[in-house]
Amino acid sequence: YAFEEYNQNQGIINATISSISPVGDTLFVGTVKGLSVYDLKTRECTNYFAETDSLVLPDNNITFISQPIKNKIVICTKGGTSVYNLKTRDFEIIKIQNYSPKYEINSIEYMPYDNSWWAATSDGLVNFSYENQSIKHYYHVKGMENSIPDNVINCICTIDSKNVFIGTQNGLCILNAEDKTFRRVNLNELANYQSYKIDISKIIPFSEDEIMISTRGDGIFLYNYVKESVISISKLNKRYTISENHVFDIYKDSKGTVWIATFTGLNKLEKKLTNFSTIQFSKEKSILAITYFLEMPNDNVLVGTESGIKIFNINDLSSTDFDKYYDIDDDIFDSLYIYSFYYDDKDSSVWVGTRNDGFYKYDFEKKTIIDVADYYKINNLKYAVVREMMRDKDDNFWV
Repeated sequence: YAFEEYNQNQGIINATISSISPVGDTLFVGTVKGLSVYDLKTRECTNYFAETDSLVLPDNNITFISQPIKNKIVICTKGGTSVYNLKTRDFEIIKIQNYSPKYEINSIEYMPYDNSWWAATSDGLVNFSYENQSIKHYYHVKGMENSIPDNVINCICTIDSKNVFIGTQNGLCILNAEDKTFRRVNLNELANYQSYKIDISKIIPFSEDEIMISTRGDGIFLYNYVKESVISISKLNKRYTISENHVFDIYKDSKGTVWIATFTGLNKLEKKLTNFSTIQFSKEKSILAITYFLEMPNDNVLVGTESGIKIFNINDLSSTDFDKYYDIDDDIFDSLYIYSFYYDDKDSSVWVGTRNDGFYKYDFEKKTIIDVADYYKINNLKYAVVREMMRDKDDNFWV
């Protein structure tokens, strides 16, 4: 037997080969650093990288290559799947849940003007056209200023049909939803603030032409996107001070008060920017980490914490355990790490998303609790991390 070696000396991207697929005189070589297409006749090698062309590969770490259909090569990567057309020599990125590796969806936002959804994921920004049933992906490209700052996207906030604010683990960018272009915003420079990278947890509208941005470790920023100005609110700021810089969530209620969920408790911001106050939920020494808010019709706010749900009244600032308030015998919500809520007007119920314990539905009228994974026989939701839930205009429920 005669062996011939093909490695970096022949132009192959990397010596760690994960999959190969020969098609005629062409050899498709999958590596942990990208894709090499090697012509056995001419001995020429063409290499493809996710960083240089996000429309070719969703990820450089290739796990499997096959040819299930004539003239089509399927390239599976750790970040999704790409299909290569042998006739046109074009790539098409495909994200199918049952075929590609899963990615975390951190937030979803509906755009009514074109009937589409935007999803913030752990692997880039996803746009799903409801009418065309098509999916497009947008990725961070190293060295390209007009791409998103990072592929780990934590949140999305839409102000109008044009501006979509995208919070990543490495800063903020603005998407023009009409022409699909991105513009990065340097919060450090605008606020005269120094941070290695700003990990954004939530974005909400604050006032006219202004959004509020919470972060994990750098407090809060108020960003005026018309004047291009930023105000920094942090534990160390003597003028605008909050109790903790690690902020899980921010919520603006119907009266204009902003509630700030931090690692060490709850902060309240009145309409005037200087009027901050800290609220203690427990008399115990260990202060609960506040994770999520949901305003109810009766001036009560559901407050998600690391150990259950609190009912909080925004008028008298009193708080009670959810199970105790609604006289629930088994205390099921007291032991859960809460990640999200959704109040459903359709049947006066609240859906509760958790970290690693799936999600539940509580019917206020019937006073019943449903374990959604068991009730609807959805096994992959049994131990899921449920970050967000939403019902659309066609009565579909998105998780």
